[in-house]
Amino acid sequence: MNTDGRIYKTIVVSKPDKYTDELKERIEELGSLCLNNLNQDDYHPIMMLGSIQSGKTRAFIGLMALCFDNDFDMTIILTKCSKALVQQTVSRMMAEFAEVKSGKSNIGDVVAQNILDIDFGSETTEAGKQKIVRQFLKRYPEKKRIIVVKKQADNVDRMIRLINEIVASNKYKRILIVDDSRTSRKILRGILEEAGHEIVEEAVNGDDGFLKYKELRPDLVTMDITMPITDGIQALQLIKHLDKDAHVVMITAAGQKEKMIQALKEGADEFITKPFDKEEVVKVINNIVG
Repeated sequence: MNTDGRIYKTIVVSKPDKYTDELKERIEELGSLCLNNLNQDDYHPIMMLGSIQSGKTRAFIGLMALCFDNDFDMTIILTKCSKALVQQTVSRMMAEFAEVKSGKSNIGDVVAQNILDIDFGSETTEAGKQKIVRQFLKRYPEKKRIIVVKKQADNVDRMIRLINEIVASNKYKRILIVDDSRTSRKILRGILEEAGHEIVEEAVNGDDGFLKYKELRPDLVTMDITMPITDGIQALQLIKHLDKDAHVVMITAAGQKEKMIQALKEGADEFITKPFDKEEVVKVINNIVG
């Protein structure tokens, strides 16, 4: 379990006045249970108990932060509160995670949404309802999500449609692009985003790529072979040493056959040649993480 991720460090580790060592220990124990559940055929519910004003909400926030750093893309908060209190919960979650930002974005990397914002109105067709769900997802592209759901019958339908759309669109395959060429990064980003993947970050050399992999833990890395400072082969070795299960696709140019063979021996999954062929890129990536 990764306890050194950016979100957990920002929300929990950097705030010893709010998160005592004992509370962090409990959060990490629960985080381990959550991750272990994913590897079992028989799921077990996890309950966090505490008296009024005991810090349960703070503990849940810390647990969500930890899970987001360990490949969870969405959490669901179920509540029996009034609609007004549901919206208050959404606002609090947005505020709690607001400082976790990438680049110059005005919105944090973790967002909260009210399931009632999926408003079907008078829409009765299946296609029309799925379009409304897709619009809900598009409001915050490339973000971790906290969905706040009031316990009422029609929200079950909203949640089923939301989860089905996420699965169907393959929305949460997270990819890191490592290439010193801005043009290559732009072209590759366009191809992969059009195919439904999320580009979590771009890196300009192998050293930058390794550090961002360590921080973000994407599902897959596209790695240019020839780069300054630390080249693609060296970065591949660093990543595989850190995470033997990492998926890395090497980007090669004409005349790099020997390096391509070396990369495959070092654990690269596959390779893509420049100039990029859209169909080849999508096929290679989807064969690995699709």
